[in-house]
Amino acid sequence: MASVATGMPAGICTVASNASSPCNDDDGMGTSDVLIQVEIRVARAGVVVDFKDSSSQVRGGLNANFAVPLAAVLYCFQLLCGEGVPANAG
Repeated sequence: MASVATGMPAGICTVASNASSPCNDDDGMGTSDVLIQVEIRVARAGVVVDFKDSSSQVRGGLNANFAVPLAAVLYCFQLLCGEGVPANAG
């Protein structure tokens, strides 16, 4: 993901480096306090968005394959950077 983000304009720098944002949710199937933890590290080479401290898989619909959070993160960066940000490397 970092290689895609490196082509984005300076607007990406509005994200605080080493930002971390916890969010507790439930999975709708009886599991509560599911932690969604995101750490964002900004560097010259790109951005790392790390979900490693999030809860493990649960029974309900919060689980996703790699493409789902990737698309969500890229969309957030597009919103931060404004118009002219390519949707992909092509």
